[in-house]
Amino acid sequence: MAIIILFWIVFSCGQNQKMNFETYTRQLFFNANITKNDSSLLVYYKRLDNLKEIKYDGFTIYPPLSALGLEELPKTYTFQFKSHPKILFDFREGELILDRTNKGPKYSPVLKINFDTKEQAEKAFQTLLNDFKGVATKKRIREKEWGNIAEFTDDNSRSVKEIMIMYSKGDTLNKGYVLLIMLTNELESSKE
Repeated sequence: MAIIILFWIVFSCGQNQKMNFETYTRQLFFNANITKNDSSLLVYYKRLDNLKEIKYDGFTIYPPLSALGLEELPKTYTFQFKSHPKILFDFREGELILDRTNKGPKYSPVLKINFDTKEQAEKAFQTLLNDFKGVATKKRIREKEWGNIAEFTDDNSRSVKEIMIMYSKGDTLNKGYVLLIMLTNELESSKE
């Protein structure tokens, strides 16, 4: 009986932890250690069952890399998902995109979420705004002619400090609407 009570206490305490900026951001990025932007991030995402790696092959119309001053293109890894453990709003499909920079093996994750309608995208954008407003210390929200941008910073976070959320109409290949969630640089705006 004592073991059952102890288990219940541990489980209850774990469920009541206050959500913070860093925890919420990590959950959006499939609980990855997004502060470690090395190859371990790629290895982690490749192991997740709900992510399917997509390989894009083909040709481009760009000039040779040497003409652009590059030795090689940055490597991009794309993982597709149809459901997400933290995202409760409706969406068509999503992609987790990892870009490897040319300056060492550093990976920068981006979530791209596709919607069929403007209403779905707006609802998702508002849901994320409300969630981050509750845990961020700074915010900046702007409307542009092409869509909306929200930037959030948490001065109290030890590692994950900034995030940007953007949504707009998709292009001809990606019909519908697109919402992007990415890690960014610190906001320079004052605390709102």
